[in-house]
Amino acid sequence: MLELEKKKTAKNEKVKQEANEEVKEEIREETSEAEEPKKTKETDSSEETAENLEAKVADEVAEFKDKLLRTMAEFDNYKRRTAKEKDSMYDYAVCDTVNKLLPVLDTLKLSLQHEKEDTPFKQGVEMVVKQFIDTLDKMDVKEIKAVGEPFDPNFHNAVMHIEDEQYGEKEIVEEFQTGFIRKDKVIRFSMVKVAN
Repeated sequence: MLELEKKKTAKNEKVKQEANEEVKEEIREETSEAEEPKKTKETDSSEETAENLEAKVADEVAEFKDKLLRTMAEFDNYKRRTAKEKDSMYDYAVCDTVNKLLPVLDTLKLSLQHEKEDTPFKQGVEMVVKQFIDTLDKMDVKEIKAVGEPFDPNFHNAVMHIEDEQYGEKEIVEEFQTGFIRKDKVIRFSMVKVAN
């Protein structure tokens, strides 16, 4: 009898253990089923967050790229503008300086017109005038052609007018003061006498 009770007790315990294990298994299954939708929701929300973050980063990258391109364009414009200003300042300075030196050249040329004899002094002055004109030529400063040319108010300043049939209409017959030009800018207008 004792043995039978032992067997019965052992059998009952085994049934209890199996029942406990089945209950535990059912609880696990229910829990895992309940957790699965939670995980899916969490996964979905994390995917949405990741997509939002990627979109936000892409927008910021595009914004910074746009700012960079604009800044680079502004800097290129600034460099071009300053280079142009620098060139124009240089041109202005050259023209202003040459304009102040031209009376010296005029005086040297005038002294050559009054000297009749071919003396070493006259030869020296001729050399100085030639060197002066060569220096102006190196600076792209050219004399404005006048005598025999048609009158052009962009380059010539008419101070006298004569009627003479041997010259053409608006032809320059005499130059009182030589004009000079650098590139497209007139430094000094030629002072001339115009016929007809």
